[in-house]
Amino acid sequence: MLYEFFWKCLKAFSACGFYGFRVSIVLCDGASSNLTLLKMLCGLPRAMLPVTEDVEELIERYKVNMSFTKPEDQIGNPIFAMICSSPEVTIKNVINYLTRIF
Repeated sequence: MLYEFFWKCLKAFSACGFYGFRVSIVLCDGASSNLTLLKMLCGLPRAMLPVTEDVEELIERYKVNMSFTKPEDQIGNPIFAMICSSPEVTIKNVINYLTRIF
């Protein structure tokens, strides 16, 4: 049900593409239903999220690079999934994440 709701919301936001609006990132907290949804969207259902053991910084060790594309997107622009452990998400966090990816 959450999966279907997500796709309907994404289609609604994508309808604003005529005005130059595009969804580039999906950001959520670490609740189990959110993690399950992100894993399903990124093709990792029932998988443990990868951990980079040889990295010293804790934030880099658990950073997950997950993305997916909308089936209707003919160009194949990725939508990145980001897990934020704090519900107080700031625009600074999103900007920092996007600058690392692009």
